[in-house]
Amino acid sequence: MQFEIKGLVLRETPTGENGSWLDVLTAEAGKISVYARGVRSYKSRNRDATAPLSYSTFVLNRQKPDFILLTEAKGIASYGASTDLNKNALSMYVAEILREFALPDQPDGQLLRLALNTLHAISAGKYPPRHVKPAFELRIMSDEGFAPDIGGCGECGNDETDDVYLDVMNGGLVCGSCLAKRGEGSDKSAVPDDGTAVILLPASRPTRAAMRYIMSSPLERLFAFRLTDPCIAELGVIGEKYLLNHLERSFPTLDFYKQVERLG
Repeated sequence: MQFEIKGLVLRETPTGENGSWLDVLTAEAGKISVYARGVRSYKSRNRDATAPLSYSTFVLNRQKPDFILLTEAKGIASYGASTDLNKNALSMYVAEILREFALPDQPDGQLLRLALNTLHAISAGKYPPRHVKPAFELRIMSDEGFAPDIGGCGECGNDETDDVYLDVMNGGLVCGSCLAKRGEGSDKSAVPDDGTAVILLPASRPTRAAMRYIMSSPLERLFAFRLTDPCIAELGVIGEKYLLNHLERSFPTLDFYKQVERLG
């Protein structure tokens, strides 16, 4: 059965002499695996449209329930061809996170829209990578059901002070006064009796306002917030640690991005 679908290439895995398996994120079918015969040949007309981080229209042939063959691909946009290594490294990290959440045979237009908006923001360069990265991390966690409760201190409701922390593992805020009452104010890495690590990250008022904006804004306006450099740094720590600790894994592309960032 032949069909046409638009999708974003998240990963290319070479196989055979010139073939590749493609992980493609689509709105209608979630993540699909596509076999692209001969696509790595320089003579292939489908080479550019099937490169990683290409958004393309694919003509596909489902030969078996679990085998989809590429017939033709026509590129719409490419987000992996930048000469800026920092942008490319961040885009690769975004793609790896998307693979973590994208599910086969599960329509997810919201995830594809988030992917395209984020990759466009990186590619266009309107916002620096350290602005885009935490916004993407927090928004995807929110969209996928891992949103932290940031309406105010979860114990007293206080939201009028900078002395507030994100309790990463409990997914909520706690103020310094309540921490002091708990006896945790002087030890931000305390381990309660149940053995669950406490990870408390400073979250100033401007940072909390940005987090609320990120988790509720229209996707086309996702990155249109402003923060001072110290608050951007604070947001960066929050976005990364929140995502990594809730997914309970590391990402090689994140390590590479950090290496590139240090060099830059």
